[in-house]
Amino acid sequence: MLDTLRKIKSLDLESEINIDLLQELVNQIRPPKNKINVAKQNINQLTKTLRIYNDEKEALRNYLTQLIRSRQCIQLFTDSGILTTKGFFRETMDRLNSRILPRAYNETDHTELFNLIFYKKWDYIWVSYIPDEDWSLLFQELGLKGVSFLQKEISMLSQLLNSILVLSQRVAAL
Repeated sequence: MLDTLRKIKSLDLESEINIDLLQELVNQIRPPKNKINVAKQNINQLTKTLRIYNDEKEALRNYLTQLIRSRQCIQLFTDSGILTTKGFFRETMDRLNSRILPRAYNETDHTELFNLIFYKKWDYIWVSYIPDEDWSLLFQELGLKGVSFLQKEISMLSQLLNSILVLSQRVAAL
């Protein structure tokens, strides 16, 4: 993990943001399929490493911040895992078609990023296995802020509010 953090530290964030290093970091956290408990150990190891290596922690925080700011979140917040009002047969056809010809996402969309990073079908199992407290410790160590602490000018807050608006309109249409 430390080698990946050092690679992130050596990046020039003013130029192109390379997601390969985030994939590499997630691959190092991802446990073998039959040893899900290793995920908790790996995330705790990352937190401890960041606690010791401040420069790498700062580099990872800046890297993640740039990555989040460079992409749109609305589709991720509004479409992921939410049933549509298309009806059973139309939704079934859309899902079958997406197996043959996967959906094309905009390069500035976080949905594509999540699909590239969490590409294994069982990723949700190990991610949900890690206790919320461990995720919280990692995010605190990185110095990432909660939504309630974001400034009004930050685009993430406006994207989140727009997503809530879209979801409320969908619920009202039911």
